[in-house]
Amino acid sequence: MAISKITFFIDDYTGYFEFPEDSDYTPDELFDAMELISVQKYEEAESLLRKIIVDTPDNIDALAHLAMIMSQTNRSIEARAILEQAVNIGRDCIPNDFKLGMHTMPYGVLENRPYLRAHLALALAYYESGDIHGAAISLREHLDLNPNDNLGAREVAVECYLHLEDYQQVLKICKKYPEDTMPGIVWGRVLAYHSSNQITKAITALREAQKLAPLAGKNLLKKMCEKPPKSDGFGYTHGGDEQAFDFWKRYRKFWEQSEGALEFLKKYMTKCGFKPSASK
Repeated sequence: MAISKITFFIDDYTGYFEFPEDSDYTPDELFDAMELISVQKYEEAESLLRKIIVDTPDNIDALAHLAMIMSQTNRSIEARAILEQAVNIGRDCIPNDFKLGMHTMPYGVLENRPYLRAHLALALAYYESGDIHGAAISLREHLDLNPNDNLGAREVAVECYLHLEDYQQVLKICKKYPEDTMPGIVWGRVLAYHSSNQITKAITALREAQKLAPLAGKNLLKKMCEKPPKSDGFGYTHGGDEQAFDFWKRYRKFWEQSEGALEFLKKYMTKCGFKPSASK
């Protein structure tokens, strides 16, 4: 591979990428490809992205979008390989004196965004392939790079550590984001406390979770959960039925696998006003 023209600088405790002025890493064709992806015209978008990569082989954004197309067209192995290539391009630019835990790479710096997006996409690719350990390592690194977590990596990180039954890591992430209202965080905290036999803290966390994400908690009581109608808008409403259903699909299994967790949940959710019939 040719030597990258991308450079990386550290200013106090902040790191940021810099692209050469004489080379366009965000050509119009990249935005055209992104628009084509949004309307599922993957073949045309892939053709544009490959042309961009020929001109700028170290174009992290173009590589990440190409990987997105491959993921959407049942080429997950190729997608992961391209994401690894994109992330390695960025890593090779970062000097050895950039230290995780001391320095950060904030998403607010526009030039950092392509790398951070690719980095998270690779972690998700590991997770989807069943490499939970690899995903957890990547997600922990991602949160160290960008502690503000503009891309929402923390909820997936909690999911990984619940898979691994590493409840201390779950609690560490939850403590780092105390005001978070995402269901995976607030209910993950409850499960981690319960599974660590910290019952008093689990009860306190449950009461807070019930205030912040009540529909998600109600769904946890259900053995079967009916998929709600899809909303007309982009994504789903925070705190709404679609988010609660997605949470149930992803998290109910952890409560089933943790001894006594569902019984604890039923007992204290009933005290909060939910009827036992909600679990049928």
